[in-house]
Amino acid sequence: MSVAVRRLSAPSQSQSRFSIGGERTSIRITSFRKHHHSNHPTPLTSSSSSSSSLSSSSSSSSSSSFSVSSSTSWLSGLVSATLPPPPPPPPPHTTATSASPFYKYHTKPSLSSSSLPLLSSSTTNTTTTTTTTTLTNTQPSSPLTRPSSPPSSRISLPSSSSSPRFAARGFSSLTSSTVATSSPSLLSRYRFRRHNNLGFLFLSLLLPTTTTTITATVSAANLSPPLHPPSVSTSIQALSQFRSFSTNISALATASAPPPSLATPTTVIATMADPVISKKSMEPHLITDNLEKPLLDNRTYRVIQLPNKVEVLLVHDDTTDKSSAALDVRVGSMCDDEELPGQAHAVEHVLFMGTKKYPGENDYMSFLANHAGSSNAYTSALSTNYYFEVSHKYMYDALDRFSQFFISPLFDPNGLDRELNAVDSEHKKNLQQDNYRSYQLGKYLSNPKHPYSKFTTGNLETLRDGPRSKGVDVRDRFIKFHERYYSGNLMKLCILGRESLDEMEKWVVELFSDIKNKDLPAPTFQGAPLSENELGTQYYMKPVMETRAVTYTFPYLDENPYYEAQPSRYIGHLIGHEGPGSILSVLKEAGIATSLSAGHMRICNDTGMYVVNIRLTVNGLKKIPEITALLFSYIHILNTTPPQEWVVKELQSMAEVEFRYKQKSTNAANFVSEMASTMQNTMPREYLLSEHKIRKFDADLIKKGLSYLKPENFRLAITTPELPDGIKWESKERWYGVDYTLQKIPKDVLDIAIKAYNGEATPSIGSPGNSLHLPHPNPFIPTNFDVVRKEVETPSKVPTLLRNTPESRIWFKKDDTFWAPKANIYFTLRTPKTYSTPRDYALARFFCELVKDSLHEYYYDAELAGLEYSLSPNMLGFDLEIGGYNDKMTVLLTKVLDAMRDLKVKEGRFEVIKERLVRAYRNWELGTPYQMVPEFTRHLLAEKKWLNEEVLAELDGLAGVEEVLAWWKSVKALSVEGLIHGNLYKEDALKMTDLITSILKPQPLPASQWFVRRCVLFQPGTELIFERDLRDPNNVNNAVEYMLHLGTIEDRQMKARLLLWAQMSQERAFDTLRTKEQLGYVVFSGSLMQATTMGYRVLIQSERSCAYLEERIEAFLNQDWELEEEAFEKHKQSVLNRLLESLKNLNQESNRLWWHVASEAYDFLQVDKDVEVVSRLTRSDMKQFYETYVKPGSETRMKLSVHLKSIAKKGGEDEGKRIGGKNVYIENVSEWKSGMVLSRGPRPVRALEEMEVLGVKL
Repeated sequence: MSVAVRRLSAPSQSQSRFSIGGERTSIRITSFRKHHHSNHPTPLTSSSSSSSSLSSSSSSSSSSSFSVSSSTSWLSGLVSATLPPPPPPPPPHTTATSASPFYKYHTKPSLSSSSLPLLSSSTTNTTTTTTTTTLTNTQPSSPLTRPSSPPSSRISLPSSSSSPRFAARGFSSLTSSTVATSSPSLLSRYRFRRHNNLGFLFLSLLLPTTTTTITATVSAANLSPPLHPPSVSTSIQALSQFRSFSTNISALATASAPPPSLATPTTVIATMADPVISKKSMEPHLITDNLEKPLLDNRTYRVIQLPNKVEVLLVHDDTTDKSSAALDVRVGSMCDDEELPGQAHAVEHVLFMGTKKYPGENDYMSFLANHAGSSNAYTSALSTNYYFEVSHKYMYDALDRFSQFFISPLFDPNGLDRELNAVDSEHKKNLQQDNYRSYQLGKYLSNPKHPYSKFTTGNLETLRDGPRSKGVDVRDRFIKFHERYYSGNLMKLCILGRESLDEMEKWVVELFSDIKNKDLPAPTFQGAPLSENELGTQYYMKPVMETRAVTYTFPYLDENPYYEAQPSRYIGHLIGHEGPGSILSVLKEAGIATSLSAGHMRICNDTGMYVVNIRLTVNGLKKIPEITALLFSYIHILNTTPPQEWVVKELQSMAEVEFRYKQKSTNAANFVSEMASTMQNTMPREYLLSEHKIRKFDADLIKKGLSYLKPENFRLAITTPELPDGIKWESKERWYGVDYTLQKIPKDVLDIAIKAYNGEATPSIGSPGNSLHLPHPNPFIPTNFDVVRKEVETPSKVPTLLRNTPESRIWFKKDDTFWAPKANIYFTLRTPKTYSTPRDYALARFFCELVKDSLHEYYYDAELAGLEYSLSPNMLGFDLEIGGYNDKMTVLLTKVLDAMRDLKVKEGRFEVIKERLVRAYRNWELGTPYQMVPEFTRHLLAEKKWLNEEVLAELDGLAGVEEVLAWWKSVKALSVEGLIHGNLYKEDALKMTDLITSILKPQPLPASQWFVRRCVLFQPGTELIFERDLRDPNNVNNAVEYMLHLGTIEDRQMKARLLLWAQMSQERAFDTLRTKEQLGYVVFSGSLMQATTMGYRVLIQSERSCAYLEERIEAFLNQDWELEEEAFEKHKQSVLNRLLESLKNLNQESNRLWWHVASEAYDFLQVDKDVEVVSRLTRSDMKQFYETYVKPGSETRMKLSVHLKSIAKKGGEDEGKRIGGKNVYIENVSEWKSGMVLSRGPRPVRALEEMEVLGVKL
């Protein structure tokens, strides 16, 4: 598989609700640069200065004194000189206002003629002058007022000795400065800077009055040219800056006369005038509003840049239910301080903990949760990405809270340790996941002088205990990191909402203009991740799972500048191809490999890697030299065959089709997150939505890319549970404890690689009929995109029942909403044979895998062209699904059915597939506890649900392919139920159904033989616990799924209460159990729907014992849940908003319709009914619900808790402890189920005969 435009095998942090803040260790196929647009005034924010206090009116030489007198109200607005900011780290952030004043300045002599000095370091003159500046605010006072200040105070400015940057930047030589002011917070920053023949006096002030007089006394040493009379040209100019309490004043003078008397002061009066220039200075710069967009995209777009150089993509969508925003900062884990691994990731976590404007630790998250929203973030090697979504009505308030992350975060010391614990829990969650382990080991064994080699997730050792033992103030370092790197010019913001582009632009200017711009260059990194020391080496890695693979990593060019040609797409398409003549085809025929992926990933500036990963069979592990020779033989073919323009045109065609008919993302937050990240890439902004389009064929660039793939330029990694004879595990990686052995690539492997690369060796793998060659043209590329669009007043919510016979039941809905040339078809081939026993299920699963294996090379072309299919067994029978462009859909369906009927299994494939299936089931038992625990819950709740271990035992016992084929022949009777939805007609739907019956020729299956799904019903007062030890001896985490049974899903009143309770408790569960109590990184709560029953669940993964987790869940549920009416209504509205969310694309609607069909209730109007019931709920209803079904101690509630226990901590906390009270432990599941009452099976909400016309009517 080519993965040139996807993430490679590097892991990515799950973006689920329980992972707010995550370290994404994958490296995206993206590129980054600093964008230069129009030159806007650099916004300067204030900071406090302090040093030893000097006298108010210094008479010593080389001193400056400023005295300020003020009145009673404060002046909002920022007056800014067009001066660049000082170098990082910047001063602390300040809160800002929204005024935008502009000042006109007039001068008049005071006492005697004099003027402002021109500052220089080129002369030895000593001159003293006093200048008084009066600023009069002619605008109305702000409604906000600051309290009166003490009558007098003094602020001292640092001497030049403490500010060496003065001399370096051409500042005048100053030994001391003093400011006398009426407010202790008045003066925040000053600078003196010489520019050509102009001298600047720069102050940054918080003005508490509408009229302020500033008297400046400057004792100037080394001033040139000398002072001049005011009659020539003396003026003060200022540019306003939006939304700040700070006022920056620049005094500017020109010289054209002899020097005046040194004792003559000058008074300068400044009067505020209309805010004309100030508004102009804050106008965002339009980059483009003409983005390439898909044919079906009705959104409008605009790209702007704020004066602080934050680049913003605005997206107007007048139909969206959820508004969303994301901000990507061009700083990631590669910028961590050497002694603080995980620093960027930890800062990402800590920003959620409150801001100066919204100091509540959970204010942001609770606001989103109360308004149908959610939030997340991730840290990658090069950037940090924050994003959220919320009900569109509350977008402004959510943006206000979000923007403060980047303006004034608190880095709350009271919650810092808790958030560091969360980072540590996240790291421990990943310890036994092979994707994280292999990625980290690859970095660990790379060039130690390059930041790619860093440990980037962080844990308590690197972020708390280690630094503190060395006297490092971690919080201070986090603040400095934020100040150093979180600069406006490195930020990309994407906002999607219902509001007009103009309205959203106003919001962005208002809310994000206070982000400081430090004009930082994008971080760059010198050297190569893989130096000469690492190239030519190989390492063995021991996985947790039973996995075998070989990975070839080549240092590669950075494709960031080559967005038009993207040469790795061509290379990856060919090396990663899976059709006849491909590397994988030859390897699979030889029983050596099961999959192959190839692609480029960007590491940092000017550096990339090209990675080829091959998953091996047990036999394949012994064939590393032969596999290496095969790879380099194919590279030889690519080097000796001129780059094929037809291949690039085919890739262009597929990319163009995919883009042209791309539909909206189901998740708005994911869309803006991806777009904010994409904005860091080098490309014209018109291409932001179409970055994956290949725009030209560049043969020379393809050759350049291929030149990196050579035998002297790669590193080899071999993943294996067992080592070859004579080799031992020699080392252990520090952070994940991965066992590995590092050595040079054996000479025989390198020798055969060189010969193959030069065409001097013939591959020893492969039959004469399946030699390596380039792929053939793809016959599945669609050519017919006709869509007959028939406007409807209201899209139908119900499909039409086209056919209802003993042989088939077919539902159909022609797309009336999205108008894409696509369709989705779903068929269930009912048979009780697939789930009668664990062995039947194992045989059914094996049969499906054999069918897919036989079709793999044929299907690969279809997959590349946008057609997908799946075939899998379940309780009801077989599910067959096909989706994508409808042009060639019938062709693929026919081929799949032919393969099912006439299955032919090539020699050796049974053994390979058996090995793969057995390995997958064994590996499941070594998986992540929180992902495993629902399997046991479902096993307990369903009448019949085979455990994976039961299926594994049967798979292990299968002797040969004959048994599988015999089982399939015994499946004589089938009943077909299907849904056809999309750009198809009724005739197409019936034709596809007839294909099934005509090709498979099944006997009708009587309804009496259909499998009936039923679930266990609990009795009031039930308190049950099921315990299970985990199999992984190195896993340190436990998992608990705590479920409250609430009856059958047919009870709409109960279901409505469940939905509302899940909403009311969700954010509080996360805040209490994860944030405050620090139980673990994974905390989730919500509804749990089974085939016929429902419940409420809380799921936690933690190092704490299961008994303790159960206790804390009980304590959480035993809180005071009484809500005020306003809060209650917000939660209820949040539920309604979620229920009423509009469908975003064809797939989403298809999945919803099929869910109703597969449920066997056919409740297509379920959402409308749920909305009606939820809207009528009252606080009294929920109080009764809580006290009856939720509150611990209730005599009527029904609880089942599943505990998965780590065996790595035997003898630890609460070992062997059993929870008392009314809890009953389930010791034998079969025996327990035999005594339980079962629900009835699913049934239609109305007679099917009524539904034959219902869809037409609606």
